[in-house]
Amino acid sequence: MKRAGFFRNGISLVIIFSLIYDISFSGLNGFTTARLAFLFLVFTNVSRLDIIIKEYGYFLLFMIAVMFLALVQSFYSHDTTQLSRLFFFIIYCLASSLLVNFQVGDSARLQLLFLSAISFQSLVLIYVFFNPSLKLVLSNYIITGANYGPENLYRSFGLTSSSGAALSLIQGLGFGLGLYMLHTGQKRYRWAVLIMSVLCISSTIFVGRTGLVVSIIFLAAYVSISLSILSIIKYGLVFLVISYFSVGGILERNLQSIKGFSTDYFFTWISEGIQIRDNKTANALMNEQPIPELTFQTLLIGTGTVSVDGQNTSGHDSGYVQTYYSLGLVLTFLFYLLVVHFMKSHFRSRDNRLLYFLIMVMLLLEAKEPFLFKYREGFIIFSLLFSLHRGRYLFLK
Repeated sequence: MKRAGFFRNGISLVIIFSLIYDISFSGLNGFTTARLAFLFLVFTNVSRLDIIIKEYGYFLLFMIAVMFLALVQSFYSHDTTQLSRLFFFIIYCLASSLLVNFQVGDSARLQLLFLSAISFQSLVLIYVFFNPSLKLVLSNYIITGANYGPENLYRSFGLTSSSGAALSLIQGLGFGLGLYMLHTGQKRYRWAVLIMSVLCISSTIFVGRTGLVVSIIFLAAYVSISLSILSIIKYGLVFLVISYFSVGGILERNLQSIKGFSTDYFFTWISEGIQIRDNKTANALMNEQPIPELTFQTLLIGTGTVSVDGQNTSGHDSGYVQTYYSLGLVLTFLFYLLVVHFMKSHFRSRDNRLLYFLIMVMLLLEAKEPFLFKYREGFIIFSLLFSLHRGRYLFLK
């Protein structure tokens, strides 16, 4: 029985890792780990597929209708980006989040498997960062959507096709999950969870600043809810001491050992991302990237374009603006409204602080980039919310 349980957990871990990090291999067009994992989940849960339709109901019908509109738009816009975004949102965010709960069958186990997958990637990211030659090896076998190459010393590569802000956000969500597990008092794996959480937040430093910012938000929420004033002072002092010796000593020495690496540039780059005043990312979104003019077309039906010849047709990074320009303001408003409504109606409980907090973080992040259409954020959040509300779903027991 133990061997069977170990094997099942191993399979589940591989599936979760494959869905989160969706590796695309060079020379194998269309062959990705997420697609294989999804097909595996479908074939092993054929008898339960009708539950997905029943569970998402009106929201799924709306998504299919919008996807049909995007299909029609693609005939005259010659851009299928929005169509692909909607299709994979349904596949990975909606369907896979339920299917992975069918596969694992236990809330605490699912949380631990998610955290294990993300912390393993954290180890890879940290190791590769301090061994830059491995970036070239990975780039020869794994396709990434990075706007930087393996020669970039300030961003790490991992066992994933994700990169930059999207990858750092995954790692930040892993840190948030670890804090949630510590808050709920899972004593059996407490030290393991703590170590994996530290790995997750550490890896964000070497990938992108978005995940670090999200981690800080998660940490602030955890401190305000879980710790007393005395504990905050005690852990704060320990954190300052550890930070002083690690950043000021071990970390800096290791960074300086990387040929051509500038620690001043690196720490300046990090600090610019987390500063509140005169934040470059916020300034770019608000001042340097104008929102396309509202016209009859962009109000009702949209232009049908997101990217043409590799160029962002809306000229804006925000997920809201890109979707508005592609689908029109009315459908964009309905889409995000129904996402929030579905989450509130299906995952409400006596204490909704976690739910509202996740919704707030999700909506704030969407203002920076279309993270919901990068699937991993939505997949992780929906999967965990379903697992936390197993009592309402008899088919998850």
